[in-house]
Amino acid sequence: MKTKTYLLTVAILLSAVSIFHLQRITFKWNAAIGSWTIPLWTSMIGFIVTAILAYLGFKLIQKDQS
Repeated sequence: MKTKTYLLTVAILLSAVSIFHLQRITFKWNAAIGSWTIPLWTSMIGFIVTAILAYLGFKLIQKDQS
């Protein structure tokens, strides 16, 4: 697999996860594992981390094309 293909795949997947976290924050969706309710602030952290990683992945793709 070429580096560009790998970076694009990872960046798109991270973007999708980031969008999911943002939707959970916006619509205040509940999430639970068994009887444990996952706090909303975990999605805030998840959104920030995945958005940054997706952005860096797209930047690396642009750098690889130069």
